[in-house]
Amino acid sequence: MRNISHIQLKDLEEIDVDDADQEFEIDGDDYRVKKKKEYYERSKVMSALCLVKEKISSFFKTITSTNTRKAILLALLAIVFISFTIIISLATKASHPINNSIYSDIKLPGWIKPIHYLAHVETDLTNFKFNGTIVATLNITKDENYIVIHSDSLDIESIYLEALDKDYDFNQYPTTTNPIKSSNDLLVPDKIVYDSNNTYYILTFNPLKGLVQKGDQYFNLYLNYNANLTDSLRGLYRSSYKDPQTSQTKWIALTQFEPTDARSAFPCFDEPALKARWTIWMTISKEYQSLSNMNEKSSTLSTADDNQMLIKYETSPIMSTYLVCMVIHQFDYKKDEIQLEDGKNILLRIWYPTYLVNGASYPLEVAKNVTMFYNKYFNINYPLAKMDLIAIPDFSAGAMENWGLITFRNTDLLFDPSTSSIESKERVAEVVAHEIAHQWFGNLVTMKWWNDLWLNEGFATFMSYKAIQNSVPDFDTSFYFIYSEKQVGQNLDSRASTHSISNNYTSVLDIESSFDGITYSKGASVISMLESILQIENVDYFQIGIQNYLKKYSYSNAATNDLWECLSNAAGDKQIVPVDQFMKSWVNTPGLPIIHVNYKDDSFHLTQNKYVIGGNASFDIDDSVWTISLESQDFCGISTQLFDHKAIDIAESTDSDCLGLFLLNPQAKGFYRIFYDSVSLDNIIGSLNSKNVISEHGKIQLVDDYISFTKASILEPNKIFEILQYTSNVQELNPVFWKTVFKGLTYISDHMITQSCHHQLQLYIQNLINKGLLEKIDFEEEPKNDNEKLLRKVAIAMGSYFEIENINQYLRATWMENKDTPEKIDIELRPSLYQSIVRSGGYEEYEWVYQIYLNTKSINEREDALRALGEPSDMSLIYRSLNMLIDGSVKHQDFGDLFYGLATNPYSIIQSWYFVKENFSYLSKNLLAADLARYMNIYAASFDSQELYQDFDNFFNVVHPGVIPDQPKEITLETIKANIQWIKNNSNKICKWLSN
Repeated sequence: MRNISHIQLKDLEEIDVDDADQEFEIDGDDYRVKKKKEYYERSKVMSALCLVKEKISSFFKTITSTNTRKAILLALLAIVFISFTIIISLATKASHPINNSIYSDIKLPGWIKPIHYLAHVETDLTNFKFNGTIVATLNITKDENYIVIHSDSLDIESIYLEALDKDYDFNQYPTTTNPIKSSNDLLVPDKIVYDSNNTYYILTFNPLKGLVQKGDQYFNLYLNYNANLTDSLRGLYRSSYKDPQTSQTKWIALTQFEPTDARSAFPCFDEPALKARWTIWMTISKEYQSLSNMNEKSSTLSTADDNQMLIKYETSPIMSTYLVCMVIHQFDYKKDEIQLEDGKNILLRIWYPTYLVNGASYPLEVAKNVTMFYNKYFNINYPLAKMDLIAIPDFSAGAMENWGLITFRNTDLLFDPSTSSIESKERVAEVVAHEIAHQWFGNLVTMKWWNDLWLNEGFATFMSYKAIQNSVPDFDTSFYFIYSEKQVGQNLDSRASTHSISNNYTSVLDIESSFDGITYSKGASVISMLESILQIENVDYFQIGIQNYLKKYSYSNAATNDLWECLSNAAGDKQIVPVDQFMKSWVNTPGLPIIHVNYKDDSFHLTQNKYVIGGNASFDIDDSVWTISLESQDFCGISTQLFDHKAIDIAESTDSDCLGLFLLNPQAKGFYRIFYDSVSLDNIIGSLNSKNVISEHGKIQLVDDYISFTKASILEPNKIFEILQYTSNVQELNPVFWKTVFKGLTYISDHMITQSCHHQLQLYIQNLINKGLLEKIDFEEEPKNDNEKLLRKVAIAMGSYFEIENINQYLRATWMENKDTPEKIDIELRPSLYQSIVRSGGYEEYEWVYQIYLNTKSINEREDALRALGEPSDMSLIYRSLNMLIDGSVKHQDFGDLFYGLATNPYSIIQSWYFVKENFSYLSKNLLAADLARYMNIYAASFDSQELYQDFDNFFNVVHPGVIPDQPKEITLETIKANIQWIKNNSNKICKWLSN
């Protein structure tokens, strides 16, 4: 699954909230307050009645055929009434909690293994309901008398257990949802206990223990159920969109299961290690189409209703429950094929609402290219016959890697070159490549438990950039990997409340909250670092090890140590340190190291400590030691050595031509920060000014390190300005470099906004941007390539945000010229233009952007407009935007676009916070918990007073405890504290420096 951080960040106007907004691949992360355990019993008679209903019907017709028989019927009804009263009485008594539950572990028992599921689901997109039957073929190996199975928010109507004959071939899966044996041979539960904390049923069958002892190891478990189609964005839910041609609302039903929501669509054994084959049947209205993981096998009229179709799909390979997918829709598609060397073909299809047809060609091209790349890189062909990629209007994540049917948020799959920006194009390529990587790493080989989620997501993130670099033209992803992944991971990992990549999470809430920047971005970064040390003597032992791993564990489950073993065996004695030893500190230790460089007596003395923003990173605060493959550069080149102790000395070169530069991490591969002493840093700054020896990657790393040190208050802010002075003399034309600078300058400026010298600071930053960037761009000349377009875009965004007059005048003039023809506005200019006119304008400008938001057919332009609507300075317009969050104007999945503007707009910060508190009941009910937690962190980026800290703390720890997960809450409170401390430490220093 892919995160949705992109929809919650301003397009290039990066408001630094320490990247805690990363939602990953689930980015279905809501938190429902759990009830106490509920226990109840159901009479065996109730299930038996379902089995013999036809016999009862026949009996009823017979007994009413004469008056005598009718009298007998009345007597029978009296008996039934008395029996029913007794049953209700017993059930009521049993509804009280029982203290001696026979099973209470959070994980399911290991002696029950699903072999196959036959799942028949019937959806009703008129009344928004669904019902189904699940037939689970089970292998039970322990002589217990109960079965534990997950189910959440489903109304279970009947349950039967069928013991299969000893000669039953369990490879021959059920072809009907009706039991094979007669009703007399079926077991119904003697007791049913539901544990709502763990969302599973404990089904007691008294004869089961004896059957297992007799060698009847295989059983079919039949469950009939029904539920509602809701807007929850999880389980089997509904989504909608308005067809712009007809203004008709069209509905979709689809699934989103990762991590623990398959149980909300059908009862199942909902853990990643409990893989099974799946046969999916869907009954749908004839006006709809359906898709599932596998190819359609047959389509026939439903026997119950000739307005419905019964669609049957081929049986899948064994796979985890969270990868099962169903979609009922009215979409169109574009298709292509990949021809394999063995003569087989892979069908590729991009599905989309008809009016978004122009967005389908590019993702189809990317999907084909990256799939062919992965086939070759992994040396294993994509194992299914087809791959569908479908755009969904309402989707909690960026995308989800369901095997053979990958679901996407509209903006993460579709790219219309006439309305979408270059960054949208890159984002689409990255998300498509990410999800397709999962088809091998995650689907073919799956983690055993969610503690290794980072391996799935970190690896897919890492591979997506590699795939794009090698198979999609126009992008140099190495820079964007640093900005979008490494910087995100390092910022989050610098917090005291960070967590290790690998964890021991078992609860649903903790599992859901682990889809974050540590799991994705740090995970990808340390895998990239590992790859760099396993490419030895022109041999890619990393790739060899990955191929061995996938072959060894195909259609199975593996843990982190299994991967380390395969990689280590591939490299053998060529590795500088065993893989597991190298990775242990990076995976199991929370946080990252800071390396201090001190030059003395012709030697560089290096020490490593844990780096914490908010603490004092210049002192050793714990005993953590990371195993670091340390790269260092002088004027003669780059050398590498192992750094796995608290301190190390590196002798200065004896060659005079090499002297004058000592730079660590010159290619920015290492996941650590470097703090240089004044001598070493001055030499580096001199090299930036005079010699072209430091790579663009190295410059980005250096600037990001020193921005972080400024945030950590271990460096006076003027130092970052001193470093950046070289840009007045040397052209820096890398957009990622300037995006990194933009993020740092924004942090400093926003936290100084209430200080007396803020105007002076603004003038200083304006001068820096003018000399370093704006004066070197000819705005009258059309950019020649994508890099020039992006550089121009960054320059405009920076100039507008920091209120450089000629930039805002340029934007306003462009708007005035194109008010009646907004489609003529440069796509790359559009985000800054919309924000600028709303920020500096009034009702007319706001209403113009609002109408764009309501009426545009472009999904990307709608995003740009919604973000801009968070920028007004007029209080009435601010309240108008706030009310959009509760009046249905904004889809719940898009709240982040508006929240970011409103919560970082200095005119609306406090009003936004009051609004959240006043409408918290609505927000908490309709937003997923992870989203709500991220939105709250936006406020933390702006809050900088003790009063606001106490207000936030009281609201979430006293008034509404337990509504958002603990770790995001801790990060938020920690961020507010850091803001308060930063202003205390730095505001006077900055004002004094500016006055000199």
